[in-house]
Amino acid sequence: MAVAAAVGRRPRPSLSTQARAALVTTPGKLRLLSVVVVAAILLVWIADLAAVSQRQRGVTAFRDQGDLVVLAQHVQTELTDADAGAANAFLAGGLEPPDQVARYVDGTTAAADDLAQAASDAGTSGPAGAAIRSLSEQLQTYIGLVATAQADNRQGFPIGAAYLRSASALLHTSVLPAAASLAEISAGRLNQAEDRATGATDVAEVVLTILLLLGLLVVTQGFVTRRTRRALNLGLAAATLVALILAVVVLSDLGSERAAVVTGGEHGYASVARLTAARVLAFQAQGDESEALIARGNGQSDESDLDADVARVKTLVDQATISATAADLSGAQPALSAWQAVDAKIRALDNGGQHDAAVTLALGHATGDSLPAFDVFDASMATAITAEQQSFLSQSSKAHKSLDPLSVIATIGAVLAAAAALAGIQVRVNEFR
Repeated sequence: MAVAAAVGRRPRPSLSTQARAALVTTPGKLRLLSVVVVAAILLVWIADLAAVSQRQRGVTAFRDQGDLVVLAQHVQTELTDADAGAANAFLAGGLEPPDQVARYVDGTTAAADDLAQAASDAGTSGPAGAAIRSLSEQLQTYIGLVATAQADNRQGFPIGAAYLRSASALLHTSVLPAAASLAEISAGRLNQAEDRATGATDVAEVVLTILLLLGLLVVTQGFVTRRTRRALNLGLAAATLVALILAVVVLSDLGSERAAVVTGGEHGYASVARLTAARVLAFQAQGDESEALIARGNGQSDESDLDADVARVKTLVDQATISATAADLSGAQPALSAWQAVDAKIRALDNGGQHDAAVTLALGHATGDSLPAFDVFDASMATAITAEQQSFLSQSSKAHKSLDPLSVIATIGAVLAAAAALAGIQVRVNEFR
């Protein structure tokens, strides 16, 4: 009897065999599809979060490097302004105009402060750190040469002019190029950050994962329709609708973020760079005017440099006028031409043997003198630069705001889509019990 019982008992199937058998049934296939759909939703969620994280890091770096570029440009502007002030003060002779002395002191002090801030932001290592260290060291050498020139000039020693020229030469051949190098390094990093903030790879990943999810939802809906003879599964339809809405929202916000970054780069940042370069050249031209007078008849090279600088300023202002989004540059060119007209009078007086009259016109504060004419142009440039900097910061903030809610939206969308899909499939699974 025991043998007969043993022969009649069927062996228990293994777990793997039971699992394969379960998958052959319609409920098993539905359960498998639910797992695959949830995995696809999870993949979409991961792709969305990765894209948002990548873009956020890019936008943050974009703004930070923009700030560092602005600092480097400020250093260039402040030092050329200070150098023009030093030349004007020297030109006046022993009794230096207080406003021009203050201009020199304020410019060099502000440049030193900005270098300290740049060192704090960029660190002291790498190419940026090397440029900052070089700038700081050479700035002290420049200040020493100007101090010597001023001391000699106050005592009436002609050698003071040589020290002033040495200081100006150091500024233009070493200090300003180092500042330009720092701006270049930061601009390169800014461009890299812009690429991260506007790249197509992360968007492509989001699109591909969403298409995969939508395809799976359509396949699942078709399978459920064939097996259950129900035309529509509300849960799967809701999951599909949520996925579509999520795709539209995510891609729309990524597009808005990209547009803001591109606008900030091509207009705000580009305009600031051009306007700052124009302002630096204008200060150099003003310094050339004074140095030509200091040379007393031997300043032809300074006058040639002035003419070249002004021509370049006009070109840069024209380019900035095209790219600017917030600045009003309509008065810049007329103001520059007005200053040029005064400079032409100064040259005519100096060439005609009226050196003192030329110096008076160059350093005077009356209407029609050189300094007030230049101040009108410089005020126009300073206002325009501030407006474009604000435009750059505004676009950076707009890009951040476009990204900020996406992580939450992606998470909520993924949870809703998964819940709807699972609920819709489970209803059909229950019908087979």
